[in-house]
Amino acid sequence: MFTEQRRHPRTPIYVEVRYGEVTEDVTDHILNISRSGIFIETFSPNNPETFLKISFYLPDTGNTFEITGKVAWQRTAATAEGPPGMGIEFVDISDHDASMLEDFVNSVLTLD
Repeated sequence: MFTEQRRHPRTPIYVEVRYGEVTEDVTDHILNISRSGIFIETFSPNNPETFLKISFYLPDTGNTFEITGKVAWQRTAATAEGPPGMGIEFVDISDHDASMLEDFVNSVLTLD
């Protein structure tokens, strides 16, 4: 049985994300987001513990987020749990951006 270990609520989303170890050089899509992390759908996930520079725009907030994240886990193939990709934990995010993400997630969850 899978036990939920996330600290913050997460909501589905589909937005483009650019990321890389030194610069933002790969483009894929975010499938869900929370105040503390994202899931990036990709057939080439980075290894756990890899630090990435991440950039994405949320139209609903009018803000482009520039965040450093760490790969927390990876899924190299589609499974019953979801598509291939990687879970990213934000490690360097401003309080302002974290608050904006939390407000965004909460507003989407309120609509459900």
